Amino acid sequence: MKILWLCNVIPPVIAKQLNTETTVKEGWIDASLRRLLKDESQDISIGIACPDPAIDPPLKKDRLLIEGKQVCLYRFMEHTASPWVYDKTLERVFDSILNEFIPDIIHVFGTEYPHTLALVRACEDKEKILVSIQGVMRACAENYCADLPDKIIDQTTFRDWLKKDNIRAQQQKFMKRAEFEKETLEKICHVTGRTEFDKKEVLKINPNLNYHFMNETLRGAFYDAEWKSERLGKHIIFVSQADYPLKGFHLLIEAMPDVLKAFPDTHISVAGNSITGYSSLKEKIKIGTYGRYLRQLMERSDLADKVTVLGRLDENSMKKRYEDSSVYVCTSYIENSPNSLGEAMLSGTPCIAPKIGGIPSMASDDEVMFFERGNSAQLAENIISLFNDEEKAKKLSHNSKKRARITHDPDNNFKRLLEIYKELCHE
Repeated sequence: MKILWLCNVIPPVIAKQLNTETTVKEGWIDASLRRLLKDESQDISIGIACPDPAIDPPLKKDRLLIEGKQVCLYRFMEHTASPWVYDKTLERVFDSILNEFIPDIIHVFGTEYPHTLALVRACEDKEKILVSIQGVMRACAENYCADLPDKIIDQTTFRDWLKKDNIRAQQQKFMKRAEFEKETLEKICHVTGRTEFDKKEVLKINPNLNYHFMNETLRGAFYDAEWKSERLGKHIIFVSQADYPLKGFHLLIEAMPDVLKAFPDTHISVAGNSITGYSSLKEKIKIGTYGRYLRQLMERSDLADKVTVLGRLDENSMKKRYEDSSVYVCTSYIENSPNSLGEAMLSGTPCIAPKIGGIPSMASDDEVMFFERGNSAQLAENIISLFNDEEKAKKLSHNSKKRARITHDPDNNFKRLLEIYKELCHE
């Protein structure tokens, strides 16, 4: 069986072999690839195609030996910083890759990338293509502005003017990616998904799709993470991402005054890039409308010293943050199945999340504390309730960890992956 994977980034296990910079993004792809490479029960030849904006010429081919297996690596030139721009020349690149590797199955990760659509257009036998649903772009585009006031959505900072990239323009870019997703789903025959939400959304676009259920395996470090209830008394809220409006970080800022009245020492730690920096001329020039809006909210409630931006964290640093925090909070306006929530549940960190999108397929009310989408007052109530009730926190920790170990079980998920591959090959 010859399987070609189309990934959105160079998987870390490949990057390490190339002695190139790795990424903290999409670790579940790397976890699945490592398992596939180690498996000796199947006769599988593996090819990996992934974008690399640094290469020249537009396609570079390598043969690597990883985990004792030969891997054909195809790196293609793509401007990954502009995923809303379609490059038609990629169709010829993929035509070349497909004619050389001649895969039995083409497993594509994500519907929303221009390279996904380019491959789908280039491949004549659409029955070979299996696309794994990550996010759902149409829903992301519709919810991107996250109930922000119109005057904020249409504002433009110097950075936004320079990049032609205010909040409204960012939403339009998501809509463009939703168009890529729509055409991709209309043309293919097979998808994998893992929530009632993504199943409903993709079948709405193409009712004839063969939907194959398959959960995700997460990064290895989180399977032995261990949150302890004494962390609750620290009153540290951990957030995994706050870079753009869809992630709803402004809801937590709006909730903080009520939380601080009950627990004055509460502190927020947020992973990712700082978008609110304003201490130097360079930071002032780089700040976007959403970052400025967050600053205004924090200044209004005197929260500047209550928020720490941690920068981009690797796997082990994220594990430590889950273990050391009192609660993990997701504030997004839409999600399919956020891997940060899965990682927090695996770690046993008590979780608070909105009941939106695919999250109800990941957890029930006795595993995660839910709040209504966009309701900052209810979010504050949940945080205060959890800080006040150690037994509730312990129960959530125990139940969510138990559920996550089933959902993200590496053995079961790998077995299911092989079953889907065999189904497509009619074995």
